[in-house]
Amino acid sequence: GGKLSARKWVTGAILVISDLSPLLEHEICPALSNTPISHLLWADDLIMLSLCKTTCQNQINTLGNYCKEWGIEVNEIKTQIVIFGNNYDDLDSLKFVLLGNVLKIVDSYCYLGLILHKSGELRTAELTLKNKAMRAFFGLKRTVIRSKLSFKALNTLFDSLIKPIALYGAPVWTPTSAINKAIIKHCTGRTMDVDNFLSKVSRTMSEKVHLSFLKWALGVHRKASNIGVWGESGRYPLIYQSIRLTLNYYKRISEAAEGTFIKAALREQKSLKLPWFKNIEPLLKLDEIFNLNHVSAFRVMKNKNIVLAAKKNHDTWC
Repeated sequence: GGKLSARKWVTGAILVISDLSPLLEHEICPALSNTPISHLLWADDLIMLSLCKTTCQNQINTLGNYCKEWGIEVNEIKTQIVIFGNNYDDLDSLKFVLLGNVLKIVDSYCYLGLILHKSGELRTAELTLKNKAMRAFFGLKRTVIRSKLSFKALNTLFDSLIKPIALYGAPVWTPTSAINKAIIKHCTGRTMDVDNFLSKVSRTMSEKVHLSFLKWALGVHRKASNIGVWGESGRYPLIYQSIRLTLNYYKRISEAAEGTFIKAALREQKSLKLPWFKNIEPLLKLDEIFNLNHVSAFRVMKNKNIVLAAKKNHDTWC
């Protein structure tokens, strides 16, 4: 009717406006394959990236001017700054201002459901997902009557309501998990300590949730044998599903179109031997084994080694 609409309130961290993109592309920011990346957009979330404090403040000013021009209000409480690395010793001297409000500098920030820590570690994200999954599990326990449902029905509820939380973002944090080294050693036959290996598997964040559920569903004590619980339930540890998700994700980005950011990021991971690809590379060699059978991977490799040793002895005697 020829009138201006009411002012909009943004409840998220920062509202994403596609028209804002060209305004942010002329600053000093990180690059992939010589292509600057000043910000990341997803639905109503925005992350702005910069390599220095001056550029960061300039981007914030650009965002503030745009929001002011179009009558958009930003929730400054949820808009925060994370400084990655240890280049800044005196954080107290740093100050970033958005529309007259000083933004808080934090150690980590939740973006798209994953906690991004300034050190780059993802264990905090795993721990947070584990706590969320446990809360969902406690909610399930309060809601259902265990004795009225079959074990199969309980597993279906877990796989539908709890497992997606525990394995959320698995392709991102799985390669950095410490259990990967133990799995690779175990599957390649470089270690024979099965008990130690299974103990490490049971201590992963996702498996703590899984075992808690299985012991409750089976009606056994929480200190019951983990191996017995796996055997009685017939279920594999979640880490193997996590690895499968990671390998599928790697295949998908490997087949991505040239010129996309995700493809450029993978090339840099490979060329610079960055942690994500460096940790996933040994798992790619075991991909065929994981396709066959997750739990019997060690047995398959052991049989192959026995056959090769027998052939070598035969050739020696002949």
